Amino acid sequence: MQVRWLTGKAFDTTWLRAQITDHQKAIVLFRSELNNGTSTSVIRYTNKHLPELQAHLKMADSLLQVLQ
Repeated sequence: MQVRWLTGKAFDTTWLRAQITDHQKAIVLFRSELNNGTSTSVIRYTNKHLPELQAHLKMADSLLQVLQ
């Protein structure tokens, strides 16, 4: 993603779309770890932080809807 030359709404929407994609990918990885992981410390970490990722995704999606 190259946002260096973008400004205003173009920058905001491009940045938010990238954030949404990255959060979606992270959530898939976290869920996979919860379902298939064997390390209790990693599973604890995942359980703790998955709701934060989901909240951030929801926030980014809401912001993008406002911009469109």
